[in-house]
Amino acid sequence: MDKLYVNFMPQYADAPVSLWLLRKHVGEAAKAAVEAVAAGTQLRLLLPAGASETAAELTAAIAAAGVGTRVVRGSDPDDEAEAKPADVIVTLNRADFGFVYTNDRAAAQVFSGNKPVPAHHNGEVTYDGKMAPKLVSGEAWLRGAGVLAGEGTYVSIVSPDGAYAEPVELAAGATGADVVAASGVDAAEVKALYLGFPTSVFVPAAKLGEPLDLSAGCDAIRVYTTKNCMAAAMDRIAKGWRKESCGHCVFGHEGSWQIATIFGDIVSKRGQANDLDTLGNLCPVMAKNTICDVDATLARTTQQAIELFGDEIRAHYTGAKTCPSGECAAYKTYHILVSKCVGCGECLKACDDGAILGKADFVHVINQAKCTQCGQCREACKYGAVVRAGAKKPKTPPRPIPCRVHA
Repeated sequence: MDKLYVNFMPQYADAPVSLWLLRKHVGEAAKAAVEAVAAGTQLRLLLPAGASETAAELTAAIAAAGVGTRVVRGSDPDDEAEAKPADVIVTLNRADFGFVYTNDRAAAQVFSGNKPVPAHHNGEVTYDGKMAPKLVSGEAWLRGAGVLAGEGTYVSIVSPDGAYAEPVELAAGATGADVVAASGVDAAEVKALYLGFPTSVFVPAAKLGEPLDLSAGCDAIRVYTTKNCMAAAMDRIAKGWRKESCGHCVFGHEGSWQIATIFGDIVSKRGQANDLDTLGNLCPVMAKNTICDVDATLARTTQQAIELFGDEIRAHYTGAKTCPSGECAAYKTYHILVSKCVGCGECLKACDDGAILGKADFVHVINQAKCTQCGQCREACKYGAVVRAGAKKPKTPPRPIPCRVHA
């Protein structure tokens, strides 16, 4: 009997698209499984451990049709599966990692009784000369079985502030503009889209009218606007990737650490003049020398981000050293407005860093060189005179001047 391996593991915990589709169509999926078995195929389905209720509902519906089923928690060797035969075997495994299950060898390891550790790039012969079983995504299997109509793909659109929406179907040939329209974001404000792993590419605003290539798979698409900082975007992406890296190869483990560290420094006002040069030298080598696709993809994503948004990222540590979009907290500064300050002195008392200059009935002034951005001055001011500013700073005097308004 032929075997078909189907992966319902989510790449993103907040966007479990294939699992969401399975839950919506569990009855039709059960019927498709029965038909596959009748055609001579044994199904091995991989689901996250938290989906036990879905697994139970699915296997109960399949068993009701007279097809043998089994649900296994944790790794289940194929030879053991042969010893305890069943036509449909559902394996529930830990979902600490999401990206790694898109690697066919890693997913196959689960069915061999091992941890999901990758050993090659998809489609390559492994070091032991073997080819891993071909793995299909849950959505691809549901479409192929006729449970889902058409040739589109479901994605969760992520808002500029990071909120995941319920999956929506994008038609075949959908453009970036279609995604923006579905998101409800003003197209004039869009800076770029990020097509999540395993596609992992940015689509700049200038190319939103072009069809999206989602053939590699993509469960989440994030919309970035002019209010989003792309250095901060890469910081979040790289930090998330660090949790996905298995650590079994030097270039993957150390390379992802270096990328995450550099972007973390940049958004924390600790960037160095050669940071992007360092990444530019690292990423091509990293992409060629990782064991699997996961960290190689991070390297390519980082290279593209530098090509598209290099000037914006460099602005954090060159020239005026500012965050152009005003998103990065480390680059936000506090200021006292002349139009509201009554010279009461409460902010001066609240500042433990001695960063505020002023006296009674004079507009107080914050010394930015001493300010640590703790925010105590803003909390102390009952007149709303202290404001926090991003890239656009209010005009304030260099030294205390007589107040224009009074309490």
